[in-house]
Amino acid sequence: MFDLPWQGKCETFSQMRTDTGKIDGRILRGRKTKERILDEAALLVEEGGLDQVAVKNLAARAGLSLGALYRHFGGVDDVVLALRERALRAWWTMMVARDAEIAARVADVAAPCAALVRVVGALASYRAYALRAPQQHLLLDGLLSAPGEVFAPDVAARFEEVLRPVLAEVEGRFAAAVAAGALAPGDAVARTRVAWGVAMGLFHLQKRDRLEGPAAQSGVVFAEAARALLVGWGAAPALARDAVARAGEVLQDVDGSP
Repeated sequence: MFDLPWQGKCETFSQMRTDTGKIDGRILRGRKTKERILDEAALLVEEGGLDQVAVKNLAARAGLSLGALYRHFGGVDDVVLALRERALRAWWTMMVARDAEIAARVADVAAPCAALVRVVGALASYRAYALRAPQQHLLLDGLLSAPGEVFAPDVAARFEEVLRPVLAEVEGRFAAAVAAGALAPGDAVARTRVAWGVAMGLFHLQKRDRLEGPAAQSGVVFAEAARALLVGWGAAPALARDAVARAGEVLQDVDGSP
């Protein structure tokens, strides 16, 4: 388990002001330097994986001495933690923008079906992130898929703060589907956790696609799982079938992959 001081906290503007009320240039420069270090670390991950994120490599790429780098981060593990947080925030940003794209494409669809299409879109967002930002997704997957406790409680709490808006976005889609009459009333939090587990499990199942026949491809299994979940939560079978089929068409346009 990592037990590290968190180096990635963002200062507010009030915290960056001096006694005279001016923005402290040193803090601004420090934040820019941190971001430059993280940018270079992300490039190293893209070029050769996490093994390339060594202190010497990172300092050289960022144009810093080792001492200067250590003033901003406690070490490689600290940099990787910050990269994982950045990847998690980017997933949420992508999810919100992607939902807006999906909503625009179903604006003329009956409300119950449109609401379920957006639910399915939210469930598919984890795979969509892997398609759009594979290296960032790899960092995120290492964080979310670890079966044991990876971080010390204070660091885990920090990540929970960042994850909370992601989960709330999906919970909102379930609540909207209930309001539209597409699903029976139920616990949106519990539904989100179930859907999250299914979506992540199916994402990892896709590594078997080359070994499986057409009926067992991960995309086909995902569609079947989505239909089963929606019906189990109160959707009429015909509505669930139509919504999942429509979602497949919409996601093909939005993500470039069924």
